[in-house]
Amino acid sequence: MSVDVRSQGASHEHQTTARRASASEVIGSGAAAGLSTLYYPARERSLTNTGKQWGLDVGIDSATFFFKEFWPDINSKLFHQEQ
Repeated sequence: MSVDVRSQGASHEHQTTARRASASEVIGSGAAAGLSTLYYPARERSLTNTGKQWGLDVGIDSATFFFKEFWPDINSKLFHQEQ
């Protein structure tokens, strides 16, 4: 049985270090916010409420990704641990 290593993410030839927003993250959060408003009564469904939920989702995700990215540095500075 042969396995293509590139299909499992082990190949680094096409990866870039450029910082950019993830379109799938933003679009997915927007779709989830839009679909979740269908649960609420019609009087509570509005573009404003959907936009607020979308912004909250993207904000929480951004904060989480930021924390995951910089936790080793924060941990090292706060707790003076070498890694």
